[in-house]
Formats: sequence, structure tokens, C-alpha cells
Amino acid sequence: MESWIYENLTGAEVTTISPTGYTNENIALAWLNHFIKHGGAGPNTHWRILLLDGPSSHRQNDCIIKCHKNHIVPFQFPSHMTHVLQPLDVGVLCSCKHYHSKAINNALHSLEMECTISSFFCDLNSIRKQTLQPYTIKHSFNNSAMFPVSFKSVLKKMPYYNSKGKGTPEQPATAISNPEASSGETVVSKEGDGDLELIKTPDSHFECQKGMAEWIDRAEAFSRTSKERFQQWAKVIEGCLAKAQLQEETYHNVQTRINDTEKCKAKSRRVIRKGGVITIDEARLKQYEKEVK
Repeated sequence: MESWIYENLTGAEVTTISPTGYTNENIALAWLNHFIKHGGAGPNTHWRILLLDGPSSHRQNDCIIKCHKNHIVPFQFPSHMTHVLQPLDVGVLCSCKHYHSKAINNALHSLEMECTISSFFCDLNSIRKQTLQPYTIKHSFNNSAMFPVSFKSVLKKMPYYNSKGKGTPEQPATAISNPEASSGETVVSKEGDGDLELIKTPDSHFECQKGMAEWIDRAEAFSRTSKERFQQWAKVIEGCLAKAQLQEETYHNVQTRINDTEKCKAKSRRVIRKGGVITIDEARLKQYEKEVK
């Protein structure tokens, strides 16, 4: 899609699509060609190790042969161990998710309510630069015990990773959920011989104001000091509720305008190529050729 091509991309990025949404043999081979080109590998260079996870697309004959022709030794991680041993999982992707979340928050502050593929491509170069710092890469290899290689370090971390998947013992609850109750309601369990009535939590600005008014009336029975403190607190809360309602209405209006704009854009989407692998530079060239025509 033309909307994926942004000026801040370097041009060397490679894009493609998959019918299933997962990687396949063609994509794996295209990635390997990209790695060889930009990683400096080749038949006349020194040998290097390529660490891989378990998909069968990485083990196809074409990939293995191309690796050895270009002095690359593919090394597959043991099954179910990538979360412990793979530097990407241990450190790099965590940093990547952090900067991606920051980019999404910045977009929300700019009143961009949707996160699409186009917005991801717009932020991709910035996320990559912030994530792939030398200290992040070195820290990831060190923490995963891939370099320096340390079998003892992996064994020490195994109990930690095993405990992360175990849940904590359930604590006795004083309230149980009722599948027949509507959203926002909680059923309180019996205490003693009597039943406590259902508690309905407010789920709208109007219900919050109504509940506040009820408690303000009840505050008349409080002591003088408590009454004054409660009334001050209630006044501030009412102001916050009013601001929240105004903000919600503002966001709703902005979202409506954004949706209208997106509908107009959807009608004029242009495709650069249907399927296959294409670099950003090639996409820009095709885009220019279309404009010239």
C-alpha cells in the first residue's frame, strides 16, 4: 500500500505479505537474502553463526544451502527454550515494546485514535533506532548467556522462569461474581445470618453525581469536623467528574471526525504491488512512475 511508504524510512526495508499471517519458506528465504546483503556475509568472508528459533521454514533445504554457501552456520535453539536463550526475547523485544508503547501514547496525545499498519511504518525507524543500541544488544546476549556462553547462568535462571508460569494460591474472597448480574454489579457474600443487599457501582457520570448527592445528604449526620472535610472532598470530586465528562465528549467528537476522514481515505487507497517481496526504495520508484504517468 502506498500509505505504508514514509519519508523517514531508510529505503532498505523489505516488506511482504503472507496469506496466513505467519512466516513461510518464501519469506524466510527473502529474509536470509536481506541478512546476507546487510550483514556482510558471503563466500569470501569469515564464518559466522546465525541463531534461529524453531519454525520449519528456517530448516528448508534452500535456506541451509544458501547459509553454507555464504559462510553462515545456522544454529537452532532447543525446543521451548527461546524465552531463556534467545537474545531477542530476553532483552531486545522488551525494549522494542517499550518504545512502541511510547509511540502509541504520543499518537493518542495527538488525538490519533487508531494504530494501523501505516502508523507502525511511520514510527518504525524511530523505534528501531532507540531499540537497537549497542548496550541493549550486548546486555541481551549477556543475559541470555549466549555470549559469553555460560551453561551455569542458564541453570540459575531456570527456577525463575519456571516460577513465572505458576499461579499464586487463591485467597478467600468476600465477594463472588454473579453471571446473571449486569455489568458493574457485585454480589456480596453472606455474613452471619443476614444477607447484604446488592451493591451497584456507578458506570456513568449521571450515576456518579446521583451517588455523590446521596452521600452529601447523609453527611449531615457526621461530626462537624468530618462533615467539613467530606464536603470539601465531595466538591473537588464533583469538579473532577465534570472535567472527565467534558473530556469524554471532546474525545468522542474528535473520534467521529477521525472516522469520517479514514472512510474518505479508504475509498482512495492505491496498491503498489499485489504480493511478493519489495524494498521501500523499489516501492518509492514504482510510486514515482505512477505519478509520472
